[in-house]
Amino acid sequence: MKYLPNLFTHIGSVLFVCIVLAGCFGRSERRATDLVTGAGQLNATVSQHVADLLENAVSAKGKLDDSIQLQAVTFLQSYYQQKGAVRIWSDASQWLPVADSMMQLLNRCETYGLFRHAYHYRQLKGIRKRMALDTLDAGDKMDALLWARAELMYTDAFFSLAEDLYAGRMESDSIYKRRDTVAPVELYSAALDRVLEGNPVDTVLQTLEPVHNGYQQLKHALQQFLHTAKLNREFTYLAYPYKDSLAFVASLVQRLQEEGVLPPQVQEVDSVRLRQAVLQVQQKKGLKADG
Repeated sequence: MKYLPNLFTHIGSVLFVCIVLAGCFGRSERRATDLVTGAGQLNATVSQHVADLLENAVSAKGKLDDSIQLQAVTFLQSYYQQKGAVRIWSDASQWLPVADSMMQLLNRCETYGLFRHAYHYRQLKGIRKRMALDTLDAGDKMDALLWARAELMYTDAFFSLAEDLYAGRMESDSIYKRRDTVAPVELYSAALDRVLEGNPVDTVLQTLEPVHNGYQQLKHALQQFLHTAKLNREFTYLAYPYKDSLAFVASLVQRLQEEGVLPPQVQEVDSVRLRQAVLQVQQKKGLKADG
């Protein structure tokens, strides 16, 4: 019985901490949204949030929030200082056609030798899905802060793409740095202006690509590679070395089925057939065929 007071004290302390943390998280979630009562109020509120978020991101060296890092925050700061914190990718509770075109470009940016996830593709796709699910225009579509984040990510994606196509993604050599590969902010801003005037996004960005013959040949070869590659297909991962031989064989059979050397309906494979399937894969990939 002498331990009961201490026990109750510890339980009370734990409950107190949980309540405090829950209150903090609740306030954080409320600060992360700004629901307006009508679509007519969105433009002004979103613009104000764009200005505030960008100011904070500049101070935080491009960090928009805990999960989003703006790569071209200097370009964004310059552009919005000249144009004002206006919405350019959306209006009221709808996306503009230019935002749709930008998403289509991001979805196929592998054709430029770039990866979509380097340009906020996952976050933007998630936001667009949330907006589409809000069919009553009473939730995410009325969240001015969410629209503002999307605006900044779209603009950052465009400027980042423009810079990567013009100057490349590789870090500049500290010994040999070509001055002609460092574009002024005005070049990228003018490119965005042409897009907002109605010019196709991909056409505008293509004007920033190198005209060197070697680059064009490499890009052409990339198209041929992408035509046969299966980059978006997920395959079973084979952990090696392994401890559970039965589990490894089961994973290997599934992987060989994905490769097309074993019928998908097969559940169990004997060692002879398994070896033949492995030989087929090795021969197909140009590896040493030892089974």
